Amino acid sequence: MRPVDLRIIARDLGLICVLVGLMALATLAVAAAWGEHQMFLPFAVAGGVALALGTALYLPFRGGSEAHLKHGLIIAALGWLLVAMLGAVPFLLAAGGPDSAPEAVFSDYGNAVFEAMSGFTTTGLSVVAHPEDLPRTLQWWRSFTQWIGGIGVIVMVLGFIPTPIRPGRGLFFAERDSKIQPSITATIRTMWWIYILYTFIGIVLLWGVGMGIWDSINHSMTALSTGGFSTMSESIGHYPGWGIRLVITLLMLLGATSFATHYDLLQGKKLNYRANFYQARWLLYFCGGAAVILTLQGVLSGGSHSLAASAFQAVSAATTTGFGTESLVSWSEASKLILIVAMFIGGATGSTAGGIKVMRAVVLLRGMGWWLSKTISSPRKVLGFRMGSERLSPEEADSRVQGAAVIFFAWLICTLGGTLILMHFIPNTYTLADSLFEVVSAQSTIGLSVGITHAEMSTVAKLVLILNMWMGRLEVLPVLVMFRAIFRGLD
Repeated sequence: MRPVDLRIIARDLGLICVLVGLMALATLAVAAAWGEHQMFLPFAVAGGVALALGTALYLPFRGGSEAHLKHGLIIAALGWLLVAMLGAVPFLLAAGGPDSAPEAVFSDYGNAVFEAMSGFTTTGLSVVAHPEDLPRTLQWWRSFTQWIGGIGVIVMVLGFIPTPIRPGRGLFFAERDSKIQPSITATIRTMWWIYILYTFIGIVLLWGVGMGIWDSINHSMTALSTGGFSTMSESIGHYPGWGIRLVITLLMLLGATSFATHYDLLQGKKLNYRANFYQARWLLYFCGGAAVILTLQGVLSGGSHSLAASAFQAVSAATTTGFGTESLVSWSEASKLILIVAMFIGGATGSTAGGIKVMRAVVLLRGMGWWLSKTISSPRKVLGFRMGSERLSPEEADSRVQGAAVIFFAWLICTLGGTLILMHFIPNTYTLADSLFEVVSAQSTIGLSVGITHAEMSTVAKLVLILNMWMGRLEVLPVLVMFRAIFRGLD
């Protein structure tokens, strides 16, 4: 890799480190508000370490040219690893108290990195058995990492950390696939006011239906970011009544809907079959279909889970949020398989959700029929490819179908590879379906678990799930570009 490329990458990685440092220092206000003085040192040290590393990377290489897409992809791949390692520092330092304290689980740095990676990638798998016993500052840190991770650490850096270099297309598109406004700056500003507005509305609604204000703040942040961390070990199952669950369902659906769709709706634009609303419509079809199929499966198999729980769990999986109302350990293999498919597909492109994205699934399904029609039709016949009101030329259709197929294939390889390795490092009581479920949950950044994830699982098992969370949040491509750059350069 050329020195000029390394300078650009180091400079922008420094800004990402600064972001984590500022997050840690901001969390000191939470520790002060709750009188948790034992949390001052962990977060002050974590903030100082992150800021020092960021300064060391940024200052020598400040200025210069903006990052192109090839740089942005590598910065995204390395940056998400960095935020997990730095985000683990407060967990690790906070674990220095008595062994009986709930935060003592983070005395293992592997557990601390696992929790931080799960937070920033909005996965929600957790090594904490009883999050309600954690200090409020650590509860906040878990939710805060998911809230920032939902909109994206690079979006946060471009929007809130002033630099001499204007926000570049390459860095932005390494994490986000489209703009809402003509400029990158305006797009970031629009995304943030939508995100903050919905978070505030979620807090008010949850508080209004009976959830405590502290839990309302945390759950609104982790529902809208489709992260799924909860302040309770029973997750949403801790709260009686369906008022809270209906609000959580609404927030999950909002989080899994693209920012472009929200912008159009908030601007009062008429609903039509343009790309944004076409995708939103398919997301609702997908969530509704998953809920119906899982409910029918529960009825036909005589499962112990209720119809309401089936519907909630299906939406939680399809939006890649990961909240639960009951344990999935006793659910049938068929029910787990339905959830696996829902988790694998995921939410809308341009949203906070994970998975291969519902629009890619639609493109692949329609593409199959289109290719079959091409195969049996006359060579002179031009077959159109339509997505909502959008008509694609044969060349555009080819490109879109092939792009979706590449992502699907890469996703499948990573999922199967992770499942194969994980099976050898978990107890034999877990089945193939259990292993596949846990890996898909990590890869699609969901957080539903059949019990495999816990603080005492093997180091290799933790590493496998960490890598799946990392690759899933990045949709694999930046990771492939990073390895190509290591072995073959960027030219």
